Amino acid sequence: MDVKNVVAASLWAAGLYLAGLLIPILGEFAGLFAPAPLIIVYVRSGRRDGLAAIGLSAAIIAVLAGWQAAFILLLGFGFMAAGTAEGMLRRLKPERAVLLGGMLPAGALGLVLAVYSAQGGMSPIAVIEGHLKTGIGEIAKIYTSLGSERRRNW
Repeated sequence: MDVKNVVAASLWAAGLYLAGLLIPILGEFAGLFAPAPLIIVYVRSGRRDGLAAIGLSAAIIAVLAGWQAAFILLLGFGFMAAGTAEGMLRRLKPERAVLLGGMLPAGALGLVLAVYSAQGGMSPIAVIEGHLKTGIGEIAKIYTSLGSERRRNW
């Protein structure tokens, strides 16, 4: 195991993911690149190191941002990185490797959503709708506050 590469990839992935959580607009763009270091270490150093980097980055996020953020990193970006890297290692066509990387987190998050909605006695569509309304409301508040701050500065 190449510990230095695993730690470096984990720190990069966690940092990019945290930027997406903490910095409005530009950070969200940076957060999209969180799987990249995990894919690189998975392909260059092998499955064991890649999976260790995914686990370590989730552990770092759990300590810094809570278990919910770590769970999303693991199911979303971790599965994406593992699927894409596994497709690359198996020498799949690029379209298939990307499709595998996209379908794994979609399937995992869909399964979690189904279990969550079944426990709450709601339909999955109602759960998605509620989360979207909440998220859009929070984003609207952020942009409204940014707009009012700019007006005060001018």
